[in-house]
Amino acid sequence: MEDRLKVLRRVTKVLEQKDIRYTFGGSGLLYALNLVSIVNDFDLTTDANKEEVIRALEPFDVSEKRLGGYPFASTYLLELSVGGEEIEVIGGFSLYSEEGICLIPSIVCHRWNELNLSTPEAWYVAYTLMNRPKKAELLKQHLTNVGINEEMKAYFANKPVGRIVRNYLM
Repeated sequence: MEDRLKVLRRVTKVLEQKDIRYTFGGSGLLYALNLVSIVNDFDLTTDANKEEVIRALEPFDVSEKRLGGYPFASTYLLELSVGGEEIEVIGGFSLYSEEGICLIPSIVCHRWNELNLSTPEAWYVAYTLMNRPKKAELLKQHLTNVGINEEMKAYFANKPVGRIVRNYLM
């Protein structure tokens, strides 16, 4: 896994040099939290505008992908293939719930392996809204063990997160 993370760090270092804030989430977050042992691809989220991110990532082969349809409502999706690794950069990461569109914030929880790790709360919400119950449950158990971050709880309190998330987080 260390070789795979080295490839990812090549990309994140470029983003950092251009002062583009990002977070590392998805199954990579689950791996960093020791909740899974396998990572399929790498997901980075950012609130930076697409053109700025594309310019920053010029050293790499970047392609814009069509968003996958419901429940995805993000602003844009970029894909990079670097050193054999598939890396997705999700801009304005947003998902539909039964209450509307929920922006999943790119807030850094802490640094892990020279990467800006996303909050487990953000990806609990995301996996729940994406109807990926196994991954959501892993994060729910983690949050039950370590506690829910009060700032994230406050962030999501008035967002359209849906009944399931609201019942757990609030």
